[in-house]
Amino acid sequence: RAVVSLSSSSLPMPVSTFYANHVLTARPDGTTLDIRKSRWKKFGPFLAGQAALGIVTVKDNQTLTSIDKGHISLKDARKQRRKEVEAAGGADGDSTKTKTAIVSLCIIPQRISSSLALPDDLVLAENAKAPERRGTGFLTKPEVRDCLEHYISREGLDDGSGAADIRLDATLCDILYGRSKKERAAAGDNRGDFPTRASRKDAHELFVKKTDSAYALVEMPGSKILKLERGVPPKIIVEVTTLRGRRNKTVSFVRNLEDYGINPVSFANDVSKRFATSATIDEDPKHNGREALKKKNYVEVGFQGHLGEELRVLLTGGAEGRSGHGGAKGGSYKVPKNVIDLRLKKGVPAKRKC
Repeated sequence: RAVVSLSSSSLPMPVSTFYANHVLTARPDGTTLDIRKSRWKKFGPFLAGQAALGIVTVKDNQTLTSIDKGHISLKDARKQRRKEVEAAGGADGDSTKTKTAIVSLCIIPQRISSSLALPDDLVLAENAKAPERRGTGFLTKPEVRDCLEHYISREGLDDGSGAADIRLDATLCDILYGRSKKERAAAGDNRGDFPTRASRKDAHELFVKKTDSAYALVEMPGSKILKLERGVPPKIIVEVTTLRGRRNKTVSFVRNLEDYGINPVSFANDVSKRFATSATIDEDPKHNGREALKKKNYVEVGFQGHLGEELRVLLTGGAEGRSGHGGAKGGSYKVPKNVIDLRLKKGVPAKRKC
């Protein structure tokens, strides 16, 4: 299983790396591997036997230089590999894997839509291309600009010419340039001078800034919307720190997995097998001197070792970060890029990317 899933581009590779990062992680779930109980006793003699059969080529018993995936001895392993790939719903490669992305959206506040008397079909995105957005009020920036253009056209603020500049009536001027009492007090005045004309581009940008932030979690390819939420996308925090009094011992903590539909207990079990490390589930990190969780029923997962980069690669499906550890590959997680917040606490060195 390790040989048929190994990319030829990753060769040559130290034998020790092949064993730790690929052989151990290729063992079936729920099993252990103790080569000392086999007739070879050590991995070196076993690999030499495979080299004698022509499955692999090893240099000086230390470096794996080539593999023969088409070898007759690997027939069953190739079949199993194909079944695993088909069960995952894709081909053996990254090109057909599904991924997720964050798309920024906007919501026009009720006070603005009422002041401008905007029609509901525009404000609620009734004609949105994505059926999941229809009637929700979650708008793309072009759709927000269409709402503004509807008001400009209806009120004749561009004289029907589609010019680069538009006139500003009192209502639109107040929405685009109006300030709160706090902002006026900070500026040292109560009124302020408002313009009577503005460029169309500036008006569009100002109007978008007056909307509320929102986002969509989208599965690609296919542009299927998995979730619509107000606000900004939450971060999955991966923090690597040292144990108190033991600066040579590191622990990696992960929180907010629940925001992206990842079961923390299942994730802890998966990572433990992939990286041969121990895991903990903490429902109250504050009790142990760490920052409190921001949401109820959320937990923090901890792993022994410096796994920051490996966890980022695993969670994003390789879309972000780099790691040569075989356990970081082949996961089913689809966290979008720019969502992982990797934090290295004081005294923790940046891990060399390979």
